[in-house]
Amino acid sequence: MNLVDELLKVDEEEARVSFEPKKDIFKSKRLQEILKKSEPVDIEIHAIRQRRLNDIMAYQMNSKGNIDFNKNFEAKLMMIVEGCSGIDFRNKDVQKKFGCDNANKLAEKLMEEEITKMSDAIAGLSGVDDEEDTEKVIKN
Repeated sequence: MNLVDELLKVDEEEARVSFEPKKDIFKSKRLQEILKKSEPVDIEIHAIRQRRLNDIMAYQMNSKGNIDFNKNFEAKLMMIVEGCSGIDFRNKDVQKKFGCDNANKLAEKLMEEEITKMSDAIAGLSGVDDEEDTEKVIKN
């Protein structure tokens, strides 16, 4: 049996689960402090679809095809905004509450020292495991 025949036999409803983005929980000590909780706050994160991931990775590139480290931080914030389902950083009421005028600024304010760790966790769920893989995604 060839691969096409196997694909045609797959139950569509069962396969749908495989098409959902991978999810995980990020434990935030930063939100623990902000919310005055006794334990780190669980934030649901999810994989970013490859097309959007490519857009975010490409944002960091300069005209010569090298990573522009001035844009790297902003790309990490974009990853958090896109890959976090536990907090809606686009919520205008929350943005206003914390004196922010966009989702990236809110992510920066709320996540502060956890930005790299959280964006790396989202990248990992999205199939990017390390800097070498990141460079491969960018070049493609």
